[in-house]
Amino acid sequence: MLIIEVLTRRKIRFEWFIRDLNIYWIKIFFVNIVITLRCSYKIIPMSLEKIGFLIGYNKFIFPYKFSCYRNLYYTGPFPDIIYFDDIEIEEYDVLSKKKFFYDFKKESIDYCFNDLFILHEILKNILDIINFYDKKIIKNSFSFSSVSYKLFSKNYDFFKICTKKLNSREYEYIKKSYFGGRCEVFGNPCDGEIIHYFDFSGMYAQCMKYKFPMGKSFFKNTDLNLKDIGLHSVKVFSDMEYPILPSYYNKKLFFLNGAFTGIFTHIELNFFIENGGKVLEHYSSYVYLEESYVFKDYVQEFSKIREKGTYYNIFGKAMNNGLYGSFALSIEKEETVVVFNEDELNTYLENTIVKSWKKVNNCIIIKILKNKMSKKFLDKKNKWSDEIDRNVIYASYISSYARIKLYAGIKEIIKNNGRIFYCDTDSFFAGFEKSNLMVKMGEIIWSEVYEDAVFISPKFYYIKNQEKIQIKSKGIRTNKDCDNFLKIKENFYNNKNEQIFKNQLSFYKKDFFLLQKYFDKTLTLNGYDKRIFFDNKKRTKAFCLDTYY
Repeated sequence: MLIIEVLTRRKIRFEWFIRDLNIYWIKIFFVNIVITLRCSYKIIPMSLEKIGFLIGYNKFIFPYKFSCYRNLYYTGPFPDIIYFDDIEIEEYDVLSKKKFFYDFKKESIDYCFNDLFILHEILKNILDIINFYDKKIIKNSFSFSSVSYKLFSKNYDFFKICTKKLNSREYEYIKKSYFGGRCEVFGNPCDGEIIHYFDFSGMYAQCMKYKFPMGKSFFKNTDLNLKDIGLHSVKVFSDMEYPILPSYYNKKLFFLNGAFTGIFTHIELNFFIENGGKVLEHYSSYVYLEESYVFKDYVQEFSKIREKGTYYNIFGKAMNNGLYGSFALSIEKEETVVVFNEDELNTYLENTIVKSWKKVNNCIIIKILKNKMSKKFLDKKNKWSDEIDRNVIYASYISSYARIKLYAGIKEIIKNNGRIFYCDTDSFFAGFEKSNLMVKMGEIIWSEVYEDAVFISPKFYYIKNQEKIQIKSKGIRTNKDCDNFLKIKENFYNNKNEQIFKNQLSFYKKDFFLLQKYFDKTLTLNGYDKRIFFDNKKRTKAFCLDTYY
């Protein structure tokens, strides 16, 4: 963002590849030099802190809140603990004694250098592994999803699923069957319940070992059969404590009771029927004649690579998850181009369908609708990025398998007299009257135990054990002390609707203008709308469509 802001101010020509406001690369043209900058996070989608831990290097601790103009050349006593995010008092004491005299400029440079060192180490090693498979592949790949898809299509696509193209009618039908992971609050612990945590290691890789549709496919409107391999458009009725089928309402993913319509994979629909669900009407289907282990060899290869550890573990995991993600990519409906004068703008206005344009500094950013007219012109300009023709049905099936596996885990907990509190795609928290640590229940072997917790809404909860308190909440960075935990818990149970987290770091980004600021962020404690709390918030029940509206 900072680089592009400078380029637009100085009228230095550049091109980019951007999707959903994520910049994958920038190509800068200056005199006779071309510089291409690529986003390393798209290649290695993991934090530097986690990467450093996995490869044996520590990311430095830094007083982010101390960073401001007046402190640029600060030298003196070690900064107070209030300037550090997520640091334990013991850790702070050790660090402050070690660096009693603090040179902010030097520490800043050392911090940045250490980040670059970690990034260089991981990129160098990961790229070496990629080049072992195909030296050309990384040149035209800007994300791990792209790398994994190309490696799969070249070396493992024995059933030719990557060569199948979808027309718009097929794509729109299949897309409606693709839902994300399941993330819900089912309740909170009662006195005496021991909180257990479990996650399915490599959930998507596990699911990719199953059978998938392949071969010839077509629509059916007669002789409909729910056992047919493929997708089915149906009206269903659910009356379950933990509903199975997903549905979108107001752009949110719900698991509802009552009667509703949707398009579902045959595996999830039949699992729903086996567990007491009913199909009221069957409207149409998109069926395949065959199914097979489409991804099994690919997954086994990269799962085996993970066993080597360190860089290979990171690479293998990213390759398995990246392939799932590559089939989930949506078709881009817009192309964004940058021009530097009104004559160029007029050329685009005359030859393409321009959705919007705006002037930023000394350049003009144009959003162009992708259609035949625009494509014909942009092809000549060499600016048209390839349409995504990956079959989303495989992402739909993988996520269906994942939800079934998660639901089977929930049933196993209940069968063993446990109570489910929270789930999120490939993990869940549950409570038992006694510790079940390392006890096997189906696929589940409990790996962590906590003494207290409060589950507020999806992606927002506190958990506590004897060693530390952890908070999970998007955009919140705070010292996770016991007083804070107890305050949140008290306010939640007393139906106080808002919780203020003071001095939260945020970045304001608009039109290439970047501003770092700290502000007080307010989170809603009683806004959970995916299920209904009852029994003093110890339990929840599913919405029924009749009561939801």
